[in-house]
Amino acid sequence: MFAKNWVLNLIFLTIYGLTIFGLTRSYYMESAPAPASLAKVSPQPTSELSNSMNRFNLATGNLLSEISKSGSELTRLADSYFQQKNYSKAAELYTRLLKLEPNNVEAHNDLGLSLYYIGQAEDAIAALKEGVANDSRYQRIWLTLGFIQANTGKTEEALIAFAKAIEIDATSGVGKEAVKMRERLLASRR
Repeated sequence: MFAKNWVLNLIFLTIYGLTIFGLTRSYYMESAPAPASLAKVSPQPTSELSNSMNRFNLATGNLLSEISKSGSELTRLADSYFQQKNYSKAAELYTRLLKLEPNNVEAHNDLGLSLYYIGQAEDAIAALKEGVANDSRYQRIWLTLGFIQANTGKTEEALIAFAKAIEIDATSGVGKEAVKMRERLLASRR
């Protein structure tokens, strides 16, 4: 029993370490601005460095495919990218999650927001409507749908979505936010 737990802990720590390393590397490779002293230099990677990078990309790709077998791990990783405002990566992972769990309304909601934040409003609305079709009683998805529709000029549709969120429970936090957003939208029409 002890040996089994030890092996599981070792596997978890290895995966965790590779994930953190991959996220950190991704941040510095894609997001962080180059220091001014390096801005004028654009070195070509050596073949040794290039081979190392290819091995790393292969390893992290395999890691992500292993993670995709677990919806909860994929959710956690997608949520992490979303919180870091890496919406394109979050959208990619929410899409993969929905292949595993097509009725996951929360994933539809988060995918819709991610798509909206990367400028794909129509795809966002489509993802949200698919989520509504799976569970029309999930209040947050109605709020998100109304928010995106209001911000894309679809005022009538937004008012309907806000009304649905309010109808579910006007006293909840989401319901109160729907009331405020609906009132602001109505005031802007006057």
